[in-house]
Amino acid sequence: MLPDHINTYINQIHTVMNLIPTYENNGCISVLDLLIIRKSSNLEIDIFRKPTNTDATFNLFSNHPIKNKVAAFRYQSTRMHSLSLNTRKKTKKWTLIQLIAQNNNFPQNFYKH
Repeated sequence: MLPDHINTYINQIHTVMNLIPTYENNGCISVLDLLIIRKSSNLEIDIFRKPTNTDATFNLFSNHPIKNKVAAFRYQSTRMHSLSLNTRKKTKKWTLIQLIAQNNNFPQNFYKH
């Protein structure tokens, strides 16, 4: 019942937001944008992304200011580097960031590592 207690506490603090309890599934639980993975001897974290949200960002040709378009990628890159992800997970996330940039018409030199 721990997720219920945590959500009750959070919902009392933030009355505008209403968080729904998330339960563990196959040794994983998603909390906001993180995925916590329970291993036999430790916990690992990963960036949680809904499968339908993979390509959601500003297109280079949209009418949004360029600083907003760049900030979206800066956020993803900073988040990837600030979490203690292993090398395999970082490589996977970096490949995804490159794919998102490419699919949104950003030039290849924009997202070189």
